[in-house]
Formats: sequence, C-alpha cells, structure tokens
Amino acid sequence: LAHLIMAWDGTREPASLDGHIEPYQPAWLIDSLIADPLLILGPDGAYHPALATSWTSSPEADAWTFTLRDDVTFQDGTPFDAEAVKYNVERILAPETQSAEMAAQIGPVDHIEVVDATTVTLHYKVPWVTVLDAFRRVPIWSPTAVEKWGLHDFAKHLVGAGPFTLSEWAPNDHVTVEKWDGYGGWNSISDHAGPAHLDRVTIQFISEEAVLG
Repeated sequence: LAHLIMAWDGTREPASLDGHIEPYQPAWLIDSLIADPLLILGPDGAYHPALATSWTSSPEADAWTFTLRDDVTFQDGTPFDAEAVKYNVERILAPETQSAEMAAQIGPVDHIEVVDATTVTLHYKVPWVTVLDAFRRVPIWSPTAVEKWGLHDFAKHLVGAGPFTLSEWAPNDHVTVEKWDGYGGWNSISDHAGPAHLDRVTIQFISEEAVLG
C-alpha cells in the first residue's frame, strides 16, 4: 500500500472542503485531488484541457463556450456532461450557497445554455475576460451527490471526477483520500494518464508548531 502522509499547519485547515463554498487555496489543493476542473493552468503559463477539451469566446467576450469530454463519469457513476457543468455554476451563483468569492470570480452570468451534451455556453451580462482563470479553480462536483447530501453535509462526502475519492474528513485532525481506479487521467498536463500511483493520501492537521516542525 503506497500511502503518503503530509503534515499541514492546523491553522490552515479549511472551514469547508467544498470549494464552491470555501474558495481559498487550502480547500482548492484538497479538492484538486478529488475533482478535476474544466481546465488547467500549466507551468508554461498557458491553459490546457481537463474536463473541457476546448473553449471559445464571442468577439465581445460576453459569451464563453466550453466543449466537454464525452468519456467521463463522476466517482458515483453520474455522467459528466453539460447539464452537470450548468448545475455546478448555478450552485455557485445561488445566494443560498453563500459563495461570494467564487461567484465573484465566475462573474455576472446572465444565463447558461446547454447546447448539447458536450457543449455549454455561459452568457454574461457584460464582457468578462477572466473566465478561464476562474474555471481552473472551480471543482466540478457530481450533481447527484450534492443533491443527496445537501448544501453543508456534502463537504464530508465530496464526489468529483479526480484521481482520488474522499475517504474521511475528521475536522481538526485529518483528511484521507483513496485512489479511484476509474480515473482516466483527464488532466492533460500530467505525464501519467490513468489511476494514481499512490493508493492513499492523508493530510494531517497539526496546530502545535513544535510538532509540525
């Protein structure tokens, strides 16, 4: 069993692991193990495909169209498609999610058009040029799992389409994720196209500086 254990400063433990609600770096790093985004910012400074294979904008940058992979399912078997992307964006923008930061990054969406199963267009109220930078941070969750667990309980039962599944989050102690054998290597900048080499990753939150050091 290949098990990586990492020690994190306990003061940096996210209040929620759900990146739609907690859009800051600690949650984002944990979410990146569990959920692939639509696109990746590579070390070359360019955006690369992940769950989206390509994207275009209107000349005025007030409509952004994403073409999606057609071979992805979430870890619970739910299909990844344009409806799932629409669901995720609408969840972030919904006032009850209280996702002010992430919603601000996505911007003033007027409406979301599902063109077909693998094509979704975000129509904006004004030109919005930072769309790609926002969506490299947005974890795409299984709508089925979100509906099953509800707004706040979902943070302990995250279901994405990333290389690891959430095994356990014990607040003030640790987060453990386990290899998902169904992962297809959808992050295009990874040299390894398939399930992770590691079987398990544990992030241990340690608040005592002497122990952490």
